[in-house]
Amino acid sequence: MTSKSETTQLEKQRPKVIYQRGTSNTIYGLGVIGAWVYYIGRASTPRARVLGFFKGIFWPAILVYKLLKFFHEELTAPLPQPSTPTQLVPSKPLAPPTVRPVRKAVRSSRPKKKAVRK
Repeated sequence: MTSKSETTQLEKQRPKVIYQRGTSNTIYGLGVIGAWVYYIGRASTPRARVLGFFKGIFWPAILVYKLLKFFHEELTAPLPQPSTPTQLVPSKPLAPPTVRPVRKAVRSSRPKKKAVRK
């Protein structure tokens, strides 16, 4: 058996652990609620509502999966090659750009009218 003094010594030696939650849990929670409103609100059958419930929970995983799939397809897609070398050179010479004269703002010499209250 341990005495009270030994217990207090053990408590003093033990490091104090403080659990701090970041704002990521709050943001994830709001995202889940928003996803539930979106998926369950659009569901027309009970099966679609159940599927919407699970989609609402796992939406970050679905989002990351689709993003990675999209990037993989974009990076591995072959670049389009021109069929003939003439596609690289325009057939007509480009015309020089037209320059329009700049109009300067002209200030009126008339005095401004004052607002009259009725």
